[in-house]
Amino acid sequence: MPERTTSNVKVVFFGTPEIALPTLTVLHERFDVVCAVTRPDRTRGRDRHKLEFSPVKEFALAHNIAVLQPESHRDEGFREALAAFDADVFCVMAFGLILPQWLIDMPKLGIFNAHTSLLPLLRGAAPINWAIINGFSESGVSIQRIVKKLDAGPLLWQKKIPLEKNETVETLTAKMAAVAPEGMCETVRLAASGGLVEREQDESLATYAPQLQKEDGRIDWNRSAAEIERQVRGMNPWPGAFTYINDSYLKIWEAEVAEGVSGEPGTVVACSTKKGLIVACGKDGLLIKTCQQENHKKLETASFLCGCPLEIGFHFGDGETN
Repeated sequence: MPERTTSNVKVVFFGTPEIALPTLTVLHERFDVVCAVTRPDRTRGRDRHKLEFSPVKEFALAHNIAVLQPESHRDEGFREALAAFDADVFCVMAFGLILPQWLIDMPKLGIFNAHTSLLPLLRGAAPINWAIINGFSESGVSIQRIVKKLDAGPLLWQKKIPLEKNETVETLTAKMAAVAPEGMCETVRLAASGGLVEREQDESLATYAPQLQKEDGRIDWNRSAAEIERQVRGMNPWPGAFTYINDSYLKIWEAEVAEGVSGEPGTVVACSTKKGLIVACGKDGLLIKTCQQENHKKLETASFLCGCPLEIGFHFGDGETN
C-alpha cells in the first residue's frame, strides 16, 4: 500500500487525563485528528453542580476537534457516531476503560495503545505506580496493538526509561508523557505505509499492575525502610502512604531511609527538630520529612512536631487495634 501523506490519515484519539495531552498534541500536528473520545464530565464543588472537563476535552474544544463522551460502549448512538468519522486509525492513551471488540475491529489500520511500561511487564491500570513501588531500575513506554485481552496485544514500539533513585509518580509520569508521542506517531506512520512490524508478547514474562486501592497505602512497619520509602513515592498523590496516631491517620508524603536504625517496627526512635522524626522498620528506619495528619495541612516534619509532639517510644498503629 502506498504511503499516505500525514494530512489525510484520519485519527480518532481516546484519552482522558493530562498524561495523554502531549500525544494528542503531536498527533494533531502531524495527522488529521477528527475526533477525541474521552470520559464523561465530572462534577466538582460542594453543590456538585460545577462541571469539570477532562484535559483531553479541553484541548479538543480549543482546536475544533469533535468530542464524544459515551456513558457506555453499549450506546448505539456512540457506535454510529464513531463509525461516521470513517477513521483510518484509533490511538489510545490513558482512556480508562477496556474497549469492546466491535470498537477494536472498527478502524481500517488498527487501534494502538500507548502503555506506560515495558510490556509484558506491568499490564494493567497503574504501571507507573507499581514500577516505583516494586523498585524497578527502568520502565518505559510500549505501543501495542489492542486486542481483547488486557494489554496483551502485539508490540509495535518500545522505549526504555531509567528510573532515578528518588523517582516519584509525578516525575515518571512526565517522562512517560514526553516519550509516548514519538512512539505513537511512528506507529501511525508505519501503519499508513504498510511497514508496521509486530512482535508477540512473551506470556511467560507477564506481570500485572492492578488499580490502586486505598488499603494499598497502609504502611506495614515490619517491612524494610527501603520498601516503605518506595511505597511513599509510589502512592503519592493517591492513596498516599499512611499510618495511624491513635485514632487519626497520618499520611507520609516524603521520606528517606535511615540506615542502621534498629528497634521495634513502628516505634519512634527520634523526634526532634534536630534529628527529625525517625521510625524503626523491619530493617533500618524511615526518616519522615513531610507528613499530614488527618484534617490538617501538609507540613514539614519540624512544623508537624511543634503541633503534635511525639516522644521516643511512641508506636504508630495500623488503625485496627489503636
